[in-house]
Amino acid sequence: MNRVVVAETALGAVLEFKSMHGREALSEVYEFEVELVAETASITADSVLGKPLTLEIETQNGGKRYLSGDVVRFAYVGQDAGGFRLARYRATVCPWLWYLKRNRDCKIYQNKSVVEILDEVLGSYPGYNFEKKLQGSYRTRDYCVQYEESDFDFISRLMEHEGIYYYFEHGKNQHTLVLADDIGEHKPLPDYPSLDYYPQAGNIEGQAIHTWTSEEELRGIEYVVNDYDFKKSSLNLQSRLKENYSVQQANHEIYEWQGGYVDIQDGEHYVKVRLEETRSASERSSGTSNVRGMAPGYTFKLRQSPRKADLREYLVISTEYFLTEAGYQSGEGDGEYRTDFVVQPTSLPFRAPVKTHIPKTTGPQTAVVTGPAGAEVYTDAFQRVKLHFRWDRYGPMDESSSCWVRVSNDSAGSGYGAISTPRIGQEVVVDFIGGNPDRPLVTGRVYNDRQMPAGGFVPSPTMVGFSSRSHFGSPANESHMYIENKLGSEYVKLHSEKDLHVVVEGLETRDVGQSRVTHIGTFEENTIGDYQKNIVESYRDTTINGYDTLKVTGGDRTETFDHRYINTTKSDIEVTSNDGHIHIKADTGFGKFEANDIILVKSTGDNNVNVQKGGDDHQLGLEGENAILKAPTDVTITATGGNSEFWASGTKKLFADAGPLDIQRGGADHSINMTGTVMTMKAPDKIALESTELVWNGSALKDTHKTHFTNGIWKGEAFVEVFQARAFHQSASAFRHQLNVSQDTYYVKKADFGVLKLDVSAYKGTNSPTDIDFGGFRTWFQAFMLIV
Repeated sequence: MNRVVVAETALGAVLEFKSMHGREALSEVYEFEVELVAETASITADSVLGKPLTLEIETQNGGKRYLSGDVVRFAYVGQDAGGFRLARYRATVCPWLWYLKRNRDCKIYQNKSVVEILDEVLGSYPGYNFEKKLQGSYRTRDYCVQYEESDFDFISRLMEHEGIYYYFEHGKNQHTLVLADDIGEHKPLPDYPSLDYYPQAGNIEGQAIHTWTSEEELRGIEYVVNDYDFKKSSLNLQSRLKENYSVQQANHEIYEWQGGYVDIQDGEHYVKVRLEETRSASERSSGTSNVRGMAPGYTFKLRQSPRKADLREYLVISTEYFLTEAGYQSGEGDGEYRTDFVVQPTSLPFRAPVKTHIPKTTGPQTAVVTGPAGAEVYTDAFQRVKLHFRWDRYGPMDESSSCWVRVSNDSAGSGYGAISTPRIGQEVVVDFIGGNPDRPLVTGRVYNDRQMPAGGFVPSPTMVGFSSRSHFGSPANESHMYIENKLGSEYVKLHSEKDLHVVVEGLETRDVGQSRVTHIGTFEENTIGDYQKNIVESYRDTTINGYDTLKVTGGDRTETFDHRYINTTKSDIEVTSNDGHIHIKADTGFGKFEANDIILVKSTGDNNVNVQKGGDDHQLGLEGENAILKAPTDVTITATGGNSEFWASGTKKLFADAGPLDIQRGGADHSINMTGTVMTMKAPDKIALESTELVWNGSALKDTHKTHFTNGIWKGEAFVEVFQARAFHQSASAFRHQLNVSQDTYYVKKADFGVLKLDVSAYKGTNSPTDIDFGGFRTWFQAFMLIV
């Protein structure tokens, strides 16, 4: 008997084809239920499972087509109804893509396009064929996660998102998976490039379409996709595309958030794919035929139809097979070869509907921070980190373990906020934006047995705070801030491993209820821009072991003490005023300078040095080149244990504006006294005037003035020189005459010259009763006159 359908299995001719029912469609894993018969009932499943089964079908003009796949289920279903001679078996046949449904995995793909990911996933199933008929270009995905899903679901959702679909080309004992993205890449049905539509009442002997239904759905929508990229946070990534339709009610908008892209060009691609998906499903035709070569993924032209609009090219979207071979025993019916199909015009693009969605995470997870070997911190400009997830069995524990993952902080503003970067090896809490495993976000950190809390936290469960380890430092190298909340033991502790910088741009207030202790190891600098006020209620004790320098440049310095001010130093005290005065004043009491050695008041410039009491009447000063000692009443200079010296390179003068001028040594016996118009010189022994020349200047003397000597002795040893008296203009002999003496030695007790009186009554010489030696009189007298 010539059979139309022949089955070929791993057992050869033992199993024969009886019937088949199954569906095959674009972007679907087909499943054929094949009924087989054999003369033995002892065929085991192991002999056929996982092995290919091919149906060879005879087409028109003697051609052949194949339906092939692997046996994934096998069952013995009893004996044939015609008796016990034939055993019946049922085999479920699927493509090798069916195996991709059997697993579940978690895996990370980085820096790969969807085509590269498909190559890697499909290529991991050796011995099976796949072919790519792709015209589009696809973006590189920085990060793509297969998350708790089968390989099949994983690649299905990627292809559905990108607009890629697939079908199968069948051959003898093999089938090839074909990936496509353009309807122009499909080939006509082998042996059936054109088909006719003939109703059931027509010619049913040939292979033709027997029923035909054309259907259109209300369409005319606007599709909008949108997403967000934190690197371009102000950029609107929204893309939209609209199909105009004449029916008013058809205009609707579909908005999809998180379209899965970060570049506007990719958004334009995805919105186009989504709109093509809706258009593809809006115009479909279906029918039944006995065309044995009908297969999805191929095209044909409808050649004969009552509707002229239907005469065009179609792409076969799906086919449902009903194949029954004629009976193997007498009395059984003839065979049946029917296919139900769905097609769409090739004028419309085909896109598989999105049926597989991204798996959603069900809550936060933990992961470990990773980075290059030897590094402790590894971040990018956004302070993102790399992670190794607990479920990742394939990724290395290094800088390539994941994409860059953003880290949530307590505050994140433009140029301000909080920063706390997780370090390599730390365990972090990770959540996912929108539950999308492709979009992880670090939300916190947790301790584990290898990452224990800082030592300051362990003994106190009531403590809160923060501790940060120095980069590449030991546990001892850390900075921290602790707050102890235990009742009665509360405190706040702040520690900086190296530097501490505090900036307060407004007001800072500190209120310390008890003590405050500050220790500074080396240097402290305080700069106060305006005003400083310190109040010490009790006492202040300051110890400076080195130098102390105070510099006031902007104004005066005032110190006020309610009680005594004591300044004690073991060395010198120096007070210097560069441009002004030094004023030390005692409002009550007295001012006192006391030293065991020397008290020196010195002016190094041209300025004056003055010591005053009250006004200018009480004054001791140095003005320019002059020295001034002034008092309204008495001036007393006393040297009890040594000498008093008055020395000047120029003229020396003693003035008494009123009252007598008295110069004494000891008591009044050694004195020079000037009272009124009289000057008296007194010595207990002798008054000696000695010089090479004595000048007697009596220019103020008048004839009315008295000039006389009292009793006593005048002795002139060198009186032959001229005794000059400017008011007298007399020679020595004339002077003798005026004195009423004629010899060289005269005894006189007193001499009265009007303005000059000599009293030597206390002088006791060898002559009696008193003598004056004129030998040195001229020089002494001239010097005395100069002094006066």
